Parts: sequence; C-alpha cells; structure tokens
Amino acid sequence: MKTNDEHSTSRNSTGFTYTITIDPTAQHSKPPKNDKSIGTISNSIQLVTGLTINEFSTYVSSPFSYTWIGGTMNGNLCSANWQSQSVFALDFDQGLITVEDALKRFHDLELFPQLWYTTFGSTKELHKFRIVLFIEQPVEVLEHRDLIVKGLLSLFPEADKSCKNPCRFFFGGQQSTIINQNPIPTQRLLDILNIQLISSDKGLTRSIPSNLLYSSEESAENRKFLYY
Repeated sequence: MKTNDEHSTSRNSTGFTYTITIDPTAQHSKPPKNDKSIGTISNSIQLVTGLTINEFSTYVSSPFSYTWIGGTMNGNLCSANWQSQSVFALDFDQGLITVEDALKRFHDLELFPQLWYTTFGSTKELHKFRIVLFIEQPVEVLEHRDLIVKGLLSLFPEADKSCKNPCRFFFGGQQSTIINQNPIPTQRLLDILNIQLISSDKGLTRSIPSNLLYSSEESAENRKFLYY
C-alpha cells in the first residue's frame, strides 16, 4: 500500500488517487457496540494513503475489510481536526431501499457513484450495503463537507443519519462492486445538493453557506445564484 500526501489531478479514471485515512487491520465482522476493540480501531485509524478506486474496492472487501474514513485529520481523531475529504459514503442498513433503487435515484440526477459494497451484517433476508462516492477535487472547507453530507442524507432519508460527523469511520465489508471509474465533479455535486436542500426546505436558502450561493466574482450589490 502506498502513502500519498498530495491529491492526484490526473483524469485517467483508473489511475486517479483519493486520499483517505485507514486502519490497515483485517476485520472479519463488525464489533458489537461498546466493544473495546472499537476503541482500538479508533486509536489505530491514522494511516493517510492515496488509493485508486480499484485499490479501495479491494481493501474494503474480504479478506481485508479495512476500516476507513473518507477524510484526513490533522492530529487526533476528532471533528475539530478535520482537514479535507474526497470520499463520501451512505450507509443503508434498515432494508428501506434496494441498491438498485438507490443507484437509480442517483442516476436520475446524473450523479454516478463509483462503487457499493455489502456490509458485515448483510444477509439474504436483510440486505445491508454502503454506497461510496469519489469526488474530483477534495473539499477543504468544513461547511462544504457538511453540506455534501447533509444533502446526501436529504436525498436519501433511508440512509443511516448517524453517519455524518467528520471523524466517522466506516467498517469494511464482504464484497465490493465497482460501477463507475470516473470521479464526480465536485462543483456539480455541490450545486445539485444545494438545490436538493433548498427544495426540501420550501425554497429557503438558510442551510447553504453564502459562498456557495453567490458567485465570488459578483459584487455584494449584484449577487445572484450560481445556477440562476
């Protein structure tokens, strides 16, 4: 596994790397809540590495099933130390939606996630899975990162809403399926999720950071929506 302190700018889909934080310890099941091994993982998840989508897919699947965080931290694992993020995930563990229907909802907005994988608790009776999105340019403003997560959860109320804080880590799982090699343009994702949040809030813009609502090139007297 290679470490990487810089984000690749290559548009070669298979060679584009994404910086995440991982614990390179093979896991074979999800630890029970309040199990002491969760604390061990929390203390061990600090390796910052650059991975391609193919490599990520391999490492979140059996027999590796590494634990990972989509962002990077400056210091200990806490929200205040968040630095940047280019990988996001939605966790579906209640059987409220199928992976096919979830992907169709993305596709209807012309958003194309890169992969999904079955989690440790998935069974034939209750299919549990995680959809992972890789964006072209990492976000380095916490407000923008939070907007993406909030927008995705608004678009998918079936997803686990507890998976939203910046230092949240995800366990690996059983089997991963790659469905797209091209990263999602960051600005496009932000724009679509802005519209989603505004639409879900009766047309109000109160949940959107002002620097995403208005063009930085516009004067204060002549501001307008980026997508007006």
